Amino acid sequence: SYGSCSSTDPLKQDFNLQADIPFTGYNAGDPTIKAKIEYRVYYAFAHTDKKVRKPIIIIDGFDPGDKRKIEDCDCENIPSCAARNTTNGLYDAQKHRAMVDLMEYYDELGLKKELLEKLRSEGYDVIVVNQPTYETTNLQNGQTVTIDGGAYYVESNAMALIKLLQETKSLLNSSGSTNKIAIVAPSMAGQISKYALSYMEKKFEEETNPLEKPKWQHNTYLWISVDSPHLGSNIPMGDQAMLYLLKSGGIDAAADFY
Repeated sequence: SYGSCSSTDPLKQDFNLQADIPFTGYNAGDPTIKAKIEYRVYYAFAHTDKKVRKPIIIIDGFDPGDKRKIEDCDCENIPSCAARNTTNGLYDAQKHRAMVDLMEYYDELGLKKELLEKLRSEGYDVIVVNQPTYETTNLQNGQTVTIDGGAYYVESNAMALIKLLQETKSLLNSSGSTNKIAIVAPSMAGQISKYALSYMEKKFEEETNPLEKPKWQHNTYLWISVDSPHLGSNIPMGDQAMLYLLKSGGIDAAADFY
């Protein structure tokens, strides 16, 4: 099953990429960077040649510190993550809520099912995207900076998603597929993907070079946003003050949430 480090899946492949478009934050001292993402392709069970023909991109949401990995085994293989999820000193996969764990559901008979398995059996190549914590170069001064991708600027992460969309479209062309791309985007991912798609549509309208124009076609036919605050997210000042006080009071859960 998914999340088991002992399992092997010949139709699973890991990738990472870096955006072509740089982004600078809005606060003083924010670096100018090209964002990075990592992603895992779960090819459809029928696509034994590992070619993308029917892609659905599922993007992780708000995740400060990248504590939610794609699978449980990813957490187990990272000491800092494994140390946060233990029982009697041993790694406990049940305590780690991986992205694939959040894709489980119950059918009409009340039986637990794995959405990832169902999608693959129906011919979808599932691309699961994670925004990790990573080191990169500040293009302003050449210094190395650490970026918490799971809680970084929406616009920055969107630049990496744009490159993924462009690469996915290229893979579809290579495999001779006429299918387009579906996107499922919970929480912060809804903001990231909306910005990316809007950015590409604007660039497509502005581009006058016929050779450059096609690269801005995102080729997305379906965009699903789940639990994403498109009208903004407001936390009452009283709650903010309480959290600020609690974070340094020796309460681990409060500090972690803050």
